[in-house]
Formats: sequence, structure tokens, C-alpha cells
Amino acid sequence: MREKASKVRVARKETVITRLASLITDLYPSSKDALEHMKNLLEELSVRFNKKAETLEKLLESLSASAQEKLYEELKRIKSWRAFQEEVKNWIAANIPEARKLAEAGIKLRTEVYTRGASGLNYRIDILAEGEVKTGWISKEYFFVAAECKNYKDPVDVNDIMIYKCKIEDIIKEKDIDNTRIMFFSTSGYTERAIDYVKATPIIQSSTVPVITYPIELYEKRGNTFKLVAKTEIE
Repeated sequence: MREKASKVRVARKETVITRLASLITDLYPSSKDALEHMKNLLEELSVRFNKKAETLEKLLESLSASAQEKLYEELKRIKSWRAFQEEVKNWIAANIPEARKLAEAGIKLRTEVYTRGASGLNYRIDILAEGEVKTGWISKEYFFVAAECKNYKDPVDVNDIMIYKCKIEDIIKEKDIDNTRIMFFSTSGYTERAIDYVKATPIIQSSTVPVITYPIELYEKRGNTFKLVAKTEIE
């Protein structure tokens, strides 16, 4: 009986791994990128895994049953959200001047970018483009464009905004940025608390004096476009 139960558990685990691998391959066709994305994602989900795994199969095998299920649910969420993210990226490319400046310099918007902050922590940014752009014969300016996308049924609450704010602050800490656009996009609007928070709370770049601050912009999907519904009020 014990041998039979053990075989059933092994078969079930293999089925779960096959299901996971199929979904991962669908989302990340490159095996190298898939492995790196999964390691970053698992770190973000705070689950234990084999950080030295050299293949996706070995990585998935190192997960507990609960971790596999947690990863699977997160990947399903990512898949359903991808279409909205692509719509936002195309809108930014067409409507945000800073993004167009970067594109002219050959720096395109990227999706699901993992980047480290000053703290050493790794963060996933939904849409990101940054780099130097030549603005004269010898002059250059540094541009930073970032966006978060939430495809929720309910309005986005203040907690999501606060988490995003902290991520961006850690990423841009001490960077010499000349032009920035820090945006948040939602399919379902925002709570009143989220809007009030954004209006009063800017992104802080560093602890230097005078303190450098940037606004957060909240956009809501309206039909086939996006409308700015709130922005940090900076004097």
C-alpha cells in the first residue's frame, strides 16, 4: 500500500510539473529566459527553491507541492494580465514624450523587467525604459520611464500604490535622472484613499538636501484609451 501511495504521489508531482512547464514555456519561449524569470518570480513570492538549478525541470522539482501551486496561480494571473500590459505599453510608446525620446535613441520599452535596487533586492517592473539620450552636440540627459499595470475587478487600493512607490524609490536611489515618468495603470479605477495618497505623496529619489521628488501618475482605462485621473501635486 505504501509503495502504491508513493507511486501515486510521484505521478501527481510529475503531472503538476508538466502542467507548470507547459504554462511557463507558453509565457517565456526562451528556456534561458524562462529559468531566470522563474528564479526571480519565486524569490518575489518568497518560496524556497534550488537557486543553483541549471534547468527548469530541476528548479520545479525543488519546489514543495504548495510552492508549485502558488507558482501556478501566479503564472495564470500573469497570462490573463499580459494583454492589458501590452495595450498599456503601446499607449505609452505612442503618447508619452519621454518614451518616444528613448525610442529615437534605440531604447525601447521592455516588459516584466527585473532590476535591482540600492538595497540589493530584486524587483519586477511591468514596463520600463531608461537610458541616456543625446540632446545636443555634447549634452546628454538621462530618461526614466516606468509603469505598473493592474488588471483588477475592484478599484486599486492605496497598498498597491505604496508598494510600487517603495520599489521605484529603491531602484532610482542616487541615480542622476533628468526626465522621468512614473505611471500606474488600472482597468478598474482607484479607491478614494489611493487617489488622496498619490496627490499628496511624491516619489523621493534620495535623502540629499534639497530632496529630489517626482510625481506619480494614475491612469484608468476608458474605452480604447487611458485617462489621467490623479497626479502628485508637487510645489
